[in-house]
Amino acid sequence: MAKYTSDKKIIRGLLNGEEGASTIIVQYLNLAFRSWQRRLGKRKDEIFSDVFYKLLIKLRDPSFKIKKTLKAYINGILSHTCSNYTRKENVDFDDELLLSLQPDQSPNPEQNYDLKEQLGIFYRVMTRLPSECRKLLYMLIIEELKYREIAKIEAKSEGYVKWRVSKCRTEARNIREELL
Repeated sequence: MAKYTSDKKIIRGLLNGEEGASTIIVQYLNLAFRSWQRRLGKRKDEIFSDVFYKLLIKLRDPSFKIKKTLKAYINGILSHTCSNYTRKENVDFDDELLLSLQPDQSPNPEQNYDLKEQLGIFYRVMTRLPSECRKLLYMLIIEELKYREIAKIEAKSEGYVKWRVSKCRTEARNIREELL
């Protein structure tokens, strides 16, 4: 790691796929993430992946000029990304969806209560899912679209949509288990 004595060398190393440069970036990310750990600790890998992606996009742009230190620049990207994740988690899920799922007033109040309780759990699970998962599951479950139709809408392959829905369902199950 001694060969990475400047930001330019770290950037060059990162763009060349050198492991030492990536390690330094991860160290910068870990330092910057400390203040967000309590709120977003469970999403650390997802956030780091997003930040890495955004950083690589910027660094590959030939017109990119770093105005601060690389460490400060990474801290800025991470802060904005974490703020976006926090905002997403605090946004209420589509109220129109909840209204469309309201149970009919059935003669059996106990059955009505169970359905409302299930809807409450569904609501809490959906609000904790990443927006892509909410969107996919909404199209699949609520709109009752076929995988083929979702793939066409999302401009993805049907196989990718099936794989992603599977991952989203697993995540939803994990969230549901945490809630119960």
